[in-house]
Amino acid sequence: MSRHHGHDHGHIEAPEVVNIDDGVFAYIQPDGSWWINNCGILANGGDTVIVDTCSTERRTNLFLETVESLDSGPIRAVVNTHHHGDHTHGNWLTKPAAIIGHRRCREAILEAGLPHFEGVFEPVVWGNIQIEPPMVTFEQNFTTSEHLLTRPTTLWSGYPTERCSTREISSSTAEHPSW
Repeated sequence: MSRHHGHDHGHIEAPEVVNIDDGVFAYIQPDGSWWINNCGILANGGDTVIVDTCSTERRTNLFLETVESLDSGPIRAVVNTHHHGDHTHGNWLTKPAAIIGHRRCREAILEAGLPHFEGVFEPVVWGNIQIEPPMVTFEQNFTTSEHLLTRPTTLWSGYPTERCSTREISSSTAEHPSW
């Protein structure tokens, strides 16, 4: 499925996809400056979970094209590590996936709305951005069901740890509510 890149213009350097472990990938966007984040992909061959989306419509569509190229099944869930727009502005492009995040992440997204940063992060072509906060929230930890991700996985702030030894998803917002 080809994704429309909207009305964005200009060159975007190709991201690097790093295979961290069997079915666990890091999506690294150059250059790492403001509003340029990294994402995670958990692919078990039947379903896919992604960790965060990107700041603009075009960057999120490029990320989703990369996820689709892994041919690991549909995106069933998006896990937001925190509320910042470079991690959440593309949430709405992942429908019908469930968006999962800490309760405070949801609240902060709704409170902030669509921030305008004219003159701060210019020139940026945001594209079509719509607010889509987590619909599944938790206070401390969230445990996936077998049908969501059949491979054991642990996430902490978007990074796999302990060679994926448990099935628990923890959000950095539980420890850092100011995010």
